[in-house]
Amino acid sequence: MGTAKKAAPARKATSIAKKTSTIKAITKKAAPKVAPARKPKAPRARVEKITLATLAAKLDTIADRLSTLEAVLGAALEARAPEGPPRSAAGSAPQPIASAEFDAALLATIGDLDRRARHGGMVPIPDVRAVFLDAGWTRAAFDARLLEAERDFLVDLKVANDPLRLPRPDLAIEELGRGHLQYVVIR
Repeated sequence: MGTAKKAAPARKATSIAKKTSTIKAITKKAAPKVAPARKPKAPRARVEKITLATLAAKLDTIADRLSTLEAVLGAALEARAPEGPPRSAAGSAPQPIASAEFDAALLATIGDLDRRARHGGMVPIPDVRAVFLDAGWTRAAFDARLLEAERDFLVDLKVANDPLRLPRPDLAIEELGRGHLQYVVIR
């Protein structure tokens, strides 16, 4: 009796396997294979032959447009220029001031920018520099005085963690061994 029970499941499994294989064979024969529909190709546009004459004509039109743009831009800049002598005239270079005067102006500027823009104490150096550039300083002169103020323990200069994430990394002070100095903090 024990052997009959063991043989029955084996027969059952083989009969199920035969039925599934015949069902697969029937469905394969019955289902016709359909080729995917192809999109019609767009007609190719004819490319005009490029010659030296056509290139010269296009270059002339570009030059005409450029000269028109220069004239319009020049007129707009002249209309926008402030009254008085240009910045490059005499007297625009920063006059050497005493260290105490620069320190006071620097601290006042940092405090003012921090209050207005709510930087939380870490004011971006380009913002401070812009104020001094408007007063007639050069970038090199301001950067040198700012580094001197740090050496005098008046301010701290902070390094940007990732210079690639800065909006304008070229405006930071690059110092060898430290990286991009981007922020100034009052001590």
